[in-house]
Amino acid sequence: MSENTKDQDEEHPSLTQLLEIDRHLLRNGDEEGLAVAEHLYEASNPIPTRKATLIPFLEMVIRKCRREGVFYPRILLLRLKQLDRGTWAPRTAAQFAQLEAAEESLKVSMPPRSEQQIIAEAKSTYTPEQFERWMWMHEQGRQSDAVNDHASAPPTPSFPGPQLVRGKKTA
Repeated sequence: MSENTKDQDEEHPSLTQLLEIDRHLLRNGDEEGLAVAEHLYEASNPIPTRKATLIPFLEMVIRKCRREGVFYPRILLLRLKQLDRGTWAPRTAAQFAQLEAAEESLKVSMPPRSEQQIIAEAKSTYTPEQFERWMWMHEQGRQSDAVNDHASAPPTPSFPGPQLVRGKKTA
Protein backbone atom coordinates (compact mmCIF):
# COMPACT_ATOMS: atom_id res chain seq x y z
CA MET A 1 0.00 0.00 0.00
CA SER A 2 1.44 3.35 -0.97
CA GLU A 3 1.84 6.27 1.40
CA ASN A 4 -0.86 8.33 -0.38
CA THR A 5 -3.43 5.53 -0.16
CA LYS A 6 -2.60 4.94 3.50
CA ASP A 7 -2.93 8.66 4.28
CA GLN A 8 -6.23 8.80 2.42
CA ASP A 9 -7.61 5.86 4.44
CA GLU A 10 -6.65 7.55 7.71
CA GLU A 11 -8.00 10.89 6.54
CA HIS A 12 -11.46 9.70 5.45
CA PRO A 13 -13.89 7.45 7.30
CA SER A 14 -15.63 4.56 5.56
CA LEU A 15 -19.09 5.21 4.13
CA THR A 16 -20.75 3.22 6.92
CA GLN A 17 -18.87 5.28 9.52
CA LEU A 18 -19.62 8.57 7.78
CA LEU A 19 -23.34 7.87 7.42
CA GLU A 20 -23.46 6.14 10.85
CA ILE A 21 -24.90 2.95 9.37
CA ASP A 22 -25.46 0.02 11.71
CA ARG A 23 -25.12 -3.07 9.48
CA HIS A 24 -27.18 -5.11 11.96
CA LEU A 25 -30.22 -2.99 11.12
CA LEU A 26 -30.05 -3.59 7.37
CA ARG A 27 -32.80 -5.64 5.74
CA ASN A 28 -32.23 -8.70 3.60
CA GLY A 29 -31.07 -7.58 0.17
CA ASP A 30 -29.67 -4.25 1.37
CA GLU A 31 -26.07 -5.52 1.40
CA GLU A 32 -25.82 -5.43 -2.39
CA GLY A 33 -27.00 -1.81 -2.53
CA LEU A 34 -24.60 -0.88 0.28
CA ALA A 35 -21.76 -2.58 -1.62
CA VAL A 36 -22.60 -0.45 -4.70
CA ALA A 37 -22.59 2.68 -2.53
CA GLU A 38 -19.29 1.75 -0.86
CA HIS A 39 -17.66 1.03 -4.23
CA LEU A 40 -18.77 4.39 -5.63
CA TYR A 41 -17.65 6.11 -2.42
CA GLU A 42 -14.14 4.62 -2.60
CA ALA A 43 -13.92 5.43 -6.33
CA SER A 44 -14.95 9.07 -5.77
CA ASN A 45 -12.31 11.74 -6.11
CA PRO A 46 -12.48 13.64 -3.85
CA ILE A 47 -14.28 11.40 -1.38
CA PRO A 48 -17.57 13.04 -0.36
CA THR A 49 -17.46 13.84 3.34
CA ARG A 50 -19.35 17.15 3.57
CA LYS A 51 -22.99 18.07 3.03
CA ALA A 52 -22.29 19.80 -0.29
CA THR A 53 -20.72 16.67 -1.78
CA LEU A 54 -22.77 14.02 0.05
CA ILE A 55 -26.15 15.15 -1.28
CA PRO A 56 -25.27 14.68 -4.98
CA PHE A 57 -23.35 11.50 -4.13
CA LEU A 58 -26.33 9.90 -2.36
CA GLU A 59 -28.66 10.96 -5.18
CA MET A 60 -26.30 9.32 -7.69
CA VAL A 61 -26.11 6.09 -5.64
CA ILE A 62 -29.90 5.83 -5.36
CA ARG A 63 -30.35 6.50 -9.10
CA LYS A 64 -27.71 3.88 -9.96
CA CYS A 65 -29.30 1.27 -7.68
CA ARG A 66 -32.75 1.93 -9.17
CA ARG A 67 -31.37 1.78 -12.72
CA GLU A 68 -29.66 -1.55 -12.03
CA GLY A 69 -32.59 -3.03 -10.10
CA VAL A 70 -30.64 -3.23 -6.84
CA PHE A 71 -32.31 -2.57 -3.49
CA TYR A 72 -30.60 0.29 -1.70
CA PRO A 73 -30.66 0.56 2.10
CA ARG A 74 -33.36 2.92 3.39
CA ILE A 75 -30.71 4.66 5.48
CA LEU A 76 -29.25 6.18 2.29
CA LEU A 77 -32.55 7.91 1.48
CA LEU A 78 -33.02 8.87 5.14
CA ARG A 79 -29.57 10.50 5.31
CA LEU A 80 -30.22 12.29 2.00
CA LYS A 81 -33.46 13.76 3.36
CA GLN A 82 -31.84 14.63 6.68
CA LEU A 83 -28.96 16.39 4.92
CA ASP A 84 -31.40 18.28 2.74
CA ARG A 85 -33.46 19.40 5.75
CA GLY A 86 -30.40 20.12 7.86
CA THR A 87 -31.42 17.73 10.67
CA TRP A 88 -28.27 15.59 10.40
CA ALA A 89 -24.69 16.34 9.43
CA PRO A 90 -21.72 14.03 8.99
CA ARG A 91 -19.05 14.11 11.66
CA THR A 92 -15.92 16.10 10.99
CA ALA A 93 -12.45 14.54 10.85
CA ALA A 94 -11.75 15.95 14.33
CA GLN A 95 -14.93 14.33 15.70
CA PHE A 96 -13.94 10.98 14.16
CA ALA A 97 -10.48 11.24 15.72
CA GLN A 98 -12.03 12.05 19.10
CA LEU A 99 -14.46 9.11 18.78
CA GLU A 100 -11.66 6.70 17.84
CA ALA A 101 -9.59 7.88 20.81
CA ALA A 102 -12.55 7.34 23.14
CA GLU A 103 -13.17 3.84 21.73
CA GLU A 104 -9.50 2.97 22.10
CA SER A 105 -9.46 4.12 25.73
CA LEU A 106 -12.51 1.94 26.40
CA LYS A 107 -10.74 -1.08 24.94
CA VAL A 108 -7.78 -0.46 27.24
CA SER A 109 -9.85 0.23 30.35
CA MET A 110 -12.36 -2.60 29.93
CA PRO A 111 -10.91 -6.10 30.11
CA PRO A 112 -12.54 -8.70 27.87
CA ARG A 113 -15.38 -10.62 29.50
CA SER A 114 -15.75 -14.38 29.44
CA GLU A 115 -18.81 -16.16 28.07
CA GLN A 116 -19.85 -17.05 31.63
CA GLN A 117 -19.63 -13.39 32.73
CA ILE A 118 -21.79 -12.27 29.81
CA ILE A 119 -24.42 -14.93 30.56
CA ALA A 120 -24.39 -14.13 34.29
CA GLU A 121 -24.89 -10.43 33.53
CA ALA A 122 -27.79 -11.20 31.18
CA LYS A 123 -29.39 -13.51 33.75
CA SER A 124 -29.25 -10.80 36.42
CA THR A 125 -30.59 -8.15 34.01
CA TYR A 126 -33.55 -9.92 32.37
CA THR A 127 -36.70 -11.57 33.65
CA PRO A 128 -36.67 -15.38 33.34
CA GLU A 129 -38.76 -15.22 30.13
CA GLN A 130 -36.52 -12.52 28.62
CA PHE A 131 -33.41 -14.44 29.63
CA GLU A 132 -34.74 -17.63 28.02
CA ARG A 133 -35.28 -15.74 24.76
CA TRP A 134 -31.89 -14.03 25.05
CA MET A 135 -30.19 -17.40 25.54
CA TRP A 136 -31.95 -18.81 22.52
CA MET A 137 -30.83 -15.83 20.41
CA HIS A 138 -27.34 -15.99 21.87
CA GLU A 139 -27.04 -19.68 21.05
CA GLN A 140 -28.24 -19.04 17.52
CA GLY A 141 -25.74 -16.22 17.13
CA ARG A 142 -28.54 -13.95 16.06
CA GLN A 143 -28.77 -11.36 18.83
CA SER A 144 -28.99 -8.42 16.47
CA ASP A 145 -31.44 -9.52 13.80
CA ALA A 146 -33.69 -11.83 15.80
CA VAL A 147 -35.44 -8.89 17.49
CA ASN A 148 -37.88 -8.55 14.58
CA ASP A 149 -37.73 -12.16 13.42
CA HIS A 150 -40.92 -13.53 14.94
CA ALA A 151 -41.25 -16.43 12.47
CA SER A 152 -38.19 -18.29 13.74
CA ALA A 153 -38.42 -17.23 17.38
CA PRO A 154 -39.25 -19.86 19.97
CA PRO A 155 -42.89 -19.99 21.00
CA THR A 156 -43.87 -17.50 23.65
CA PRO A 157 -44.35 -19.28 26.97
CA SER A 158 -47.99 -19.47 28.00
CA PHE A 159 -49.12 -17.92 31.24
CA PRO A 160 -51.98 -18.88 33.54
CA GLY A 161 -55.14 -16.90 33.16
CA PRO A 162 -58.54 -16.95 31.56
CA GLN A 163 -58.57 -18.28 28.02
CA LEU A 164 -61.27 -18.36 25.38
CA VAL A 165 -62.51 -21.72 24.19
CA ARG A 166 -65.04 -21.42 21.37
CA GLY A 167 -66.27 -18.07 22.62
CA LYS A 168 -66.57 -19.13 26.30
CA LYS A 169 -64.24 -18.03 29.09
CA THR A 170 -62.48 -20.70 31.09
CA ALA A 171 -60.75 -20.18 34.41
